[in-house]
Amino acid sequence: AASLRHGGTGKVLSSLLRDKLLSHDKSCGYDGYRLTNAGYDVLALNNLKQRGVIAGFGDKIGTGKESDIYLAVHPNGQQVVLKIHRLGRTSFRNVKKTRDYFHYHNKGRTRGQAPANNSANSWLFLSRKSALKEFAFM
Repeated sequence: AASLRHGGTGKVLSSLLRDKLLSHDKSCGYDGYRLTNAGYDVLALNNLKQRGVIAGFGDKIGTGKESDIYLAVHPNGQQVVLKIHRLGRTSFRNVKKTRDYFHYHNKGRTRGQAPANNSANSWLFLSRKSALKEFAFM
């Protein structure tokens, strides 16, 4: 389906694990793989490049409790600032109690009702929701 040669999947997984874009997880009772923050960042940067939003990615210029700030270059050469949300840092773990985008939305649940242990909300998902909400206010 993915046009990989025999054994190609293993090589791709090994490469992604080596570069820490995926993590291997056996805690769920089977061999599983989880996307890391770095892997999610690569997907987001690739998407921004494909859409012509950025042409280059630069140095980190700041770190806050919720995000990292980087310099980037627009395809026309103009320097822009790129904010990457980073919920889940130990200094900001109480976000689950205080932010409205944490509430789990799924068919069959009352809107806004979170599961008892909040396990359905990954930090990647929450970071994305936070970024979308902030972008809507810009």
